Amino acid sequence: DNQQGARMAAQHLIDCGYRKIACIGAGETRQRQFAERVETYRAVMEEAGLKALPIPVEEGFERDEQGRRAIAEMIAQGQEFDAVFAVCDAIGFGVLEGLRAAGISVPDNVGVIGFDGLQAGEHTSPPLATIEPDFASAGAKLVEAVLDQSPDQPTRRVPVRLLARGSTAKH
Repeated sequence: DNQQGARMAAQHLIDCGYRKIACIGAGETRQRQFAERVETYRAVMEEAGLKALPIPVEEGFERDEQGRRAIAEMIAQGQEFDAVFAVCDAIGFGVLEGLRAAGISVPDNVGVIGFDGLQAGEHTSPPLATIEPDFASAGAKLVEAVLDQSPDQPTRRVPVRLLARGSTAKH
């Protein structure tokens, strides 16, 4: 459930006290799930009375490199931010690397959260907070979709949960 997950991610950052929250992964994309995540982020920011800061990524690069490039560009331009919602964990990995390379402490100076629940996020420094889909439920829904032969199948949303790891902290 991309919408619920993006809502959880943005709200977690707000609840931690972050206020200048960038969303890296915005822009024109064929990835419907990314578009849903960005639009929900925008809505949550508006509901909270905060300014949305959508940051596009450069196409043609691996996701982690997109994260590194986006955060480096933000820093070079003097963009003010205190947290990043990366639309996928791989972009989040690049964001963490880019912040570390710039000497910016996570989560002390900037909080970072991703989306996808990739196990590799447990081993980043610090461990990447993320939104994790219920993979067992996703598998069951996939089987249902394959077995359901009706032409008008409903959208099946996979439940998600917040994994608050070391890349975010209360401020």
